[in-house]
This record gives sequence, C-alpha cells and structure tokens, in this order.
Amino acid sequence: MIKLDPTNLTKQADEYLNEMKDVIKGNYLKERSEPNPAINPFTKEPVTKLFERSGTLDEILLDTLLTGSFSNMISRYASLRDYIQTCRLVYYSSFKIHTELEMDNLEKTQMEREDFRERYTDRYASSWFDPIKSTHSSYKRNDKFFNAFIDEVEADLTLLNEGIGRIVNYSMLPDEIRHGLLSQMGVEVCPYCNRQYITHYHDGTNFKTTADLDHFYPKSVFMLLSLSLFNFVPSCHICNSRFKLAKGIEIMYPYDEGFMDDARFKYVFARQGSIDSIIGASTDFSIELEMNGTGSSPRLLQNGADMFKIQKLYQSHKECVREILYKKQAYAKAYQNDLQELLGQMGLDQLSQNELNLFKYGYTLDLNELGKRPLSKLAYDVIRQIQN
Repeated sequence: MIKLDPTNLTKQADEYLNEMKDVIKGNYLKERSEPNPAINPFTKEPVTKLFERSGTLDEILLDTLLTGSFSNMISRYASLRDYIQTCRLVYYSSFKIHTELEMDNLEKTQMEREDFRERYTDRYASSWFDPIKSTHSSYKRNDKFFNAFIDEVEADLTLLNEGIGRIVNYSMLPDEIRHGLLSQMGVEVCPYCNRQYITHYHDGTNFKTTADLDHFYPKSVFMLLSLSLFNFVPSCHICNSRFKLAKGIEIMYPYDEGFMDDARFKYVFARQGSIDSIIGASTDFSIELEMNGTGSSPRLLQNGADMFKIQKLYQSHKECVREILYKKQAYAKAYQNDLQELLGQMGLDQLSQNELNLFKYGYTLDLNELGKRPLSKLAYDVIRQIQN
C-alpha cells in the first residue's frame, strides 16, 4: 500500500465545495420542512440536528464534512465523533475472537475473550449506544451475547443512515465531478496494490477515467461520509470491487501511512535453484512480503496485505525481478563510470543518482515517486536487497 499525498485533495476542496455544498443544503432544507422528518434513533432527535448548531444549519460543519480530515471531524464535532465511532463499532465487529487473540499472542481463555470484547467496545465508545449497551450487560460473555448487542446497534444505525441518505448520498455526485476528482488527484497507480495504472483522459468534453473511486469507509455503513473528500481513494477495479468491498477489516488509511520500510518485498532463491536465477537468467525464486513488525500498525499492515492478496498476486511479477537481477549484472559499476565519463566528454551534465537508476533499472527509486509507476515498491525493495 502506497501512501497518498493529502495536499492533492486539499487543492480541490474549494471547487468541490462549490459543486456539492448547495446540493446538500437544499436536501437539508427539504428534509427539515418534512411533516414527518427522519429521526436519529440514538438521540431521538430529527436527523437534521446532526447538521445544525443553535437550531440552524452549521455551514462550517458542512464544510468539514465535505472537505475536512477524519481527525478534524472527530476533534471538532461531538455529533460526527459519535456517528463515526458507532459506525466503526458495527463495521469492524465481524472479527474472529480466537484469531484476534492469536495475533495479540494471548491465550484463548474465557477471561481473555471477555477482556478483548470489552477493549473492543471501549475503543469505539460513544454515548449514542450506551443505553443499548446497558441492556446487554452480558455482551462480553460470548459471541451470541456480543452479536446481539451489535445487532441492536446496527439496526438503529441502519435507520439513521436511511434518514441521512436523504441529505447526503453518494448518488448525488454527478459522474463528471467524480471523473474530474479522479483526474485531479494526481494518483497514477492504484495505492492498494501498486500494480495497476489509474488511467485518465479527456474525451474532448469531459474528463474520463478507468479507475474506481473507493470509499475507504464504505458508504453502505458510513452514509454520512459518502461524499467526504478524504473518504475517496482512487483505486483499480480489482482492489475495490473484488478484494476490499465492505469486509469490515481494518487496514491502513493511505492518506496517513503506507507500507514503506515496515513491509518489504524480497526475492528468495529456490533451494534447488541454479546460478541462472542469481544473474537474472531464470525465475527460479519466490517473491515474499516481509513484515518487520516495528511499525506503528503491524496488524493493519498484515490486514492490508491479506485483503489485497499481495504476496500471492506478486508471484506473477517474477519477470520484473528477473529483469532487475539481469540489469544488475549487465550494468556494473564500471559501466556507470564509463557512461558518466562519456557524458562529460560530450559536454553534457552528469546523471543524478535517480537518473542513473532510471537508466539502469527503469525506476528512479525515489520514495516520493512510488505511486507513479506500477511495481515501484517491489523494484525499490529488490534493488535495495541486491545492493546490500
């Protein structure tokens, strides 16, 4: 997973507000005038109260909802915090308790199971579902009781989202704006897999793209965030529609962090391999994704790698690694020195290290450019491996 630059989103914030803010304001006013407005089951108030301050539409809140970061939403507005926390509680609740205990190196005892369920619920604490929680005092005891608690929260959340959908709904985003966003985000390769180009073009009238606009938090659960700019992640169709979907598995948020050094690709020679694989004459090796476990989110790293089938899919890219190994042998240090000397004799500028890398391997190895070419992360890691 490649980290995305959030400044590309903030550059589009004003234009996006101009396009969408009036649409939501109109929907809000229409809902507020309804004789039977939608009710928030958690607060027993009209859904429109989520968008208000002192009884009127809070336009700053609306701006934050459309173009602000999640951390900004949560820190500034209690209503948005309660909504997001409640959605997270429901969305991530499909975990397998024994798998979670194994990943945390904890014993599979009744006490550990209860402690985990309690920690999980506390992590997404919200006053919204406290009354429901109080009626499920045994929610920690087993999966049946825990799921009963979650099901009741989910039922109310579904009703709330139906009401929110009258005001904020992804279907309200015109195709031309969606294509325009994808074209202006500056993302060239799917950040989830780093394998597929995200292609955009102009057909003479409008921008068009071949990519999906993924909702990091799925709109089916997080309806209020369905038009939030920072919830949009350009991705390839395979990652969005086949692998990610709405599986309720927590992964890294690409506007905050990426794999970087916490997860590295490496090639591993077959036990009975020959010299050919070392010099790039064969693909008698495997590609592995190694987690070093020292990052801030090792669990999220592993979840992302598993969700997008990274290690399995990258076995089909052995030819890329074979080519790198071959070029390592073909373009030795002496060759590089000769090239620089020739350029000097011709009165041309010396090549920078990035330019040499591009000439030699087809990749600059600039960390800031990993999202510009498919397989850049693989190439970066393998080249570092052979240089060490």
